Amino acid sequence: NFDLTQLLRLDTGAGGRFDGNAFWGSRSTVGISDPFGEINLGRMNSPLFFSPTNGDTFELGNVGVVFLHTFSGGQPITSPGATTDSEVNNSVIHSSPTIAGFRTTLRYGLAETSPSKSRFGYSFDYTIGDLNVGISGDQIKAARPTGETNQKALSGGTAYVFKGVKLFVLVKDDEQKTLGSDYQIHHVGVQVPIGLLKIMASFTRTNLDRGTLPDLRRDTPALEAG
Repeated sequence: NFDLTQLLRLDTGAGGRFDGNAFWGSRSTVGISDPFGEINLGRMNSPLFFSPTNGDTFELGNVGVVFLHTFSGGQPITSPGATTDSEVNNSVIHSSPTIAGFRTTLRYGLAETSPSKSRFGYSFDYTIGDLNVGISGDQIKAARPTGETNQKALSGGTAYVFKGVKLFVLVKDDEQKTLGSDYQIHHVGVQVPIGLLKIMASFTRTNLDRGTLPDLRRDTPALEAG
């Protein structure tokens, strides 16, 4: 199997997410699949990039509230996920088949500049009936725009349907060892069906511990009907 993805900005017609972005700037992989799972080589996201959607009330990935509290562009305070890029080059990833509700994903990537600047990611997901639980993590040893070279992230999220109402809880921790910063992100939310509509409400908080500097906090309430 193979996957070559190029992004297009519809407002201008330009390719890529930004000027200078590589032509195959999104996922670019080749791999094999069999009953034991799937292995891919190339450029791809870490499992941590997608896993938080398990606990995100809006289930919208890169436009959800949890994503905006994690990655650059959404943070009024410095973003914990502002790595050089959300996609990782020179990676190998293995995804297992789903067995009795369990599925695992492991990824390892080497930077081109130095063997020591690597990135390791993983996720463990379990789904049974109306319950979904996901745990994911990322360990990064690579230069960041703000000077960070050693970062560890851990995320745990769950979603559960109770009498038609879907409940969401997510806890995420990003530790930037070189900069001495630690982010704790907490998210709770609910989806309530009302006739043909679905009411979604959530509250997300980021606490930033900056060591000797004053701590910072960001709160985001969200409400949507659709």
